[in-house]
Amino acid sequence: MNTSEIEVSAVDAGRGSAWVIEGFVFFQKDWLSWVGLTVLLIVLSMIVSVIPGVNILSPVLTPIIIAA
Repeated sequence: MNTSEIEVSAVDAGRGSAWVIEGFVFFQKDWLSWVGLTVLLIVLSMIVSVIPGVNILSPVLTPIIIAA
């Protein structure tokens, strides 16, 4: 077991807004994939939720799709 302590670094408050802007730029580069994966997740969740016995797979499928 690793017992080393977590190192925390302090940054300026303005870094938070820069982080959000960088995330938006990242989204803009491949927005179609992000939207497609979101729609896929919603559709699969709806399908799985109405099938009796199979709806137990929803907690398993959701992280897999999000990780893709």
